Amino acid sequence: PSDRAGLEISDVILQANGISLSGLTAAQAVLHIRGPENTPVELLVERPGNPHQKVVSIIRAFVEQPSVDWSEIVIGQDTIVYIKISEFLDNTAEKLESVLHETLTEGYKGIILDLRGNPGGLLNSTVEVASHFLEEGLVMYHVDTHGNTIEFPIVSGGLALQLPLVVLANEFSASGSEVLVGAIQDYDRATVIGRRTF
Repeated sequence: PSDRAGLEISDVILQANGISLSGLTAAQAVLHIRGPENTPVELLVERPGNPHQKVVSIIRAFVEQPSVDWSEIVIGQDTIVYIKISEFLDNTAEKLESVLHETLTEGYKGIILDLRGNPGGLLNSTVEVASHFLEEGLVMYHVDTHGNTIEFPIVSGGLALQLPLVVLANEFSASGSEVLVGAIQDYDRATVIGRRTF
C-alpha cells in the first residue's frame, strides 16, 4: 500500500492520523500506522532533501512478507548463502532452520546474514535464531527495576555453528536484530558490516 501511495524507503513519517510519532520507537509508531484492512491512514511525510512535508493517504491492506528469504551467491569456485531476516516472527526460526538444512546439504561455504531494516519482533524468536549461530552461553539478560535478572540462554543444537558468517546491519536494524548483532559480537562469532544500529 505505501508503494502504491508513492512512499519511498528514505521517507520520514512524522505523523499518523494527526498524532506525532516523534520520540516513539519503531514498534510504538507502527501501532499508530497499522490498522484494519481497507481502512485509511493519513501520514505526514518528509522526504530527505525536500523541505516540503506532504500528507499521504494510504488504504491499509494485508501484506504477507516472508520473514526469511534466501538466495545463492557464487564466488569463484565457492557458493555461499545469503539470508535476509526481515523481522522475528513466530515461525522465523523454523523457516531459518529449513534454509540452514539446505545450506548444509548443498555444502555452501559460508553465510551472509542480512539484518538491515529489521525492526525486531519476538524475543523468543530472536533467541532461537541466535542459537543457530552460537554454541553456548547467553543471548542476553534482562534486569528489572528491582534488580531481578532474567537470562535468555542459547538453545543447544544450532545448525550453523561452524560455517563462516558475516552479518549486515544498518541504522534501521532495531530491537531484536540489535540483540542478535550484540550477541554475535560478544562471542566474536562473525564480522558485522554496515552502519551503527538504531
